Amino acid sequence: MKARATLDGKLGLRRVVELFIDSETRHHWDDTLQLSRIIKRYSKNLLTRYYVISVAILLMQHRDFAEKLVVFKSKDTVYIYTSSIDNALLPVRDDMTRGRNVASCTRISRAGDNILLETMGQMDLLFPFPSFMVNPKLASGFENLRNEIVTALSKKNN
Repeated sequence: MKARATLDGKLGLRRVVELFIDSETRHHWDDTLQLSRIIKRYSKNLLTRYYVISVAILLMQHRDFAEKLVVFKSKDTVYIYTSSIDNALLPVRDDMTRGRNVASCTRISRAGDNILLETMGQMDLLFPFPSFMVNPKLASGFENLRNEIVTALSKKNN
């Protein structure tokens, strides 16, 4: 899957990155998620997280993910790398199917007066639909993320 969104640079690169990686509150403003939480924080830039993708996005049973998240910065660009962790670190719930994030990278950068949010990744959602049916739904969820980020940051200012 590959997706891209452009945000107004006035929102601030640091604020967008902090909101994007905040696994404790993200499910409150990101309607693609039913639940999100940090499993363990190793440092400011390294953590493991857990989240459940909403049925409305997948049009089928919930999928949960347990993954590591690594954040690093180079100049005015922040990279967020994620991939699944071993199920032994967080066993799968009986009512869930654990999806697998093979590898994903999100780049959040300044682009003139804007902030560019780009992501590319390979996920295995463990169901028998071809990727051409699933990827547009996941990508449209990411594109809606732009509006959700703007709304969430506006609420934080009030």
